[in-house]
Order: sequence, then structure tokens, then C-alpha cells
Amino acid sequence: MSAPYYRLDGVDDYLEIADDSVFPLGDESRTMECWIRQDVNPATTERIFGYGTQSAGGGGAGDSQSFHFYTYAAGELNFAAWGDDIASNTHVCDGKWHHALITHEKGGATDCRKFYLDDILVGTASTTLDTTADEFRIGQGTTDAYFWHGEIARGAIWNKALTRTEIHARYSGESTPYKYKGANQTELT
Repeated sequence: MSAPYYRLDGVDDYLEIADDSVFPLGDESRTMECWIRQDVNPATTERIFGYGTQSAGGGGAGDSQSFHFYTYAAGELNFAAWGDDIASNTHVCDGKWHHALITHEKGGATDCRKFYLDDILVGTASTTLDTTADEFRIGQGTTDAYFWHGEIARGAIWNKALTRTEIHARYSGESTPYKYKGANQTELT
């Protein structure tokens, strides 16, 4: 993958945006994506990319306050909403670049959350979210010491759920139009 990308050591490297209130919160629609590369299976859970409060409740209904990707000892990539994880069941710690993308449609309808890995739908969930404002981090969870050892590139978050056509375009490197929160095109100056 061409630059820019970040190489994180799995010991103490991470990037943080202290105020993530600019990102979709609560049950708002959204898409989150990144390209990742990891050479070996981690010894334990390693958080890659995400935001929101990792609740001390230990997961379960009503406890889905974070929104992030992680790998664990089996070398598989998962998505977590803290208590509503979606497993990819796909080994990604193979030294190759992989594209991870999750969409969420507001309202908790059937399959409102869709998890794609390398442009393939690998899992869905059907619950509402309650993502809370907390740090946005690359390379570590917001409340734990699960540092990520690998490379990450082209991270992005939208305030809408991308369509299947837009997801394919992102995977193949095409541009995707943005929908800005609060934008009013009739009052451009």
C-alpha cells in the first residue's frame, strides 16, 4: 500500500482525537472503514480503529456504546459495538492488506448493521446502537491497554450508511461523494 499509512508497534503506539462528538453518536446512521495489515496473530485482543465508550457493563443488550474493529488470538477481524460483536470468521493476520468496512442504518431494523471484509459481506446485526462520545483512537481501545501491532491506512467515517455500490467503489479505489452533517446547499456563499 502506498503512503500514507501508520505502522503501530503493539506496545504503546496509538493516535487519538480527544473529542469524538463530531462523529455519529447514539443510533445515527454511519459507515466506518480502514485498510489494515497484520503479519502474525496477536497474543490477545488488539483494538484497531474506533470510538465511543467501552462500557464496564461487559457487553449485552443496551451496552453497545462503542464502535470499533479488533483482532484477537485466532487472527480474525471482528467488529464490536460492545456487546453486539460481528465476527468475520476470516483470518487476516497474513501480511496482506485487507479492507474493513461497517455500515449502520438508524433504527435497528433487520440487518441494519453490515460488516464487509475485502468487499464481501461477512456478517450482519439487527440492534440499535447507543454510541457515546469518548475518544476516537487508532491502535488502542478507549478504555483498555489492547494496543494494535500492524499497519493501518485510509481510515474514514461517514454520517450515512454507504450503499453497496459505494462500498464497492471504496474497495476498488474510486471516489465516494460525502454527505455533510448539517450542510445546506441552498445557502452556499
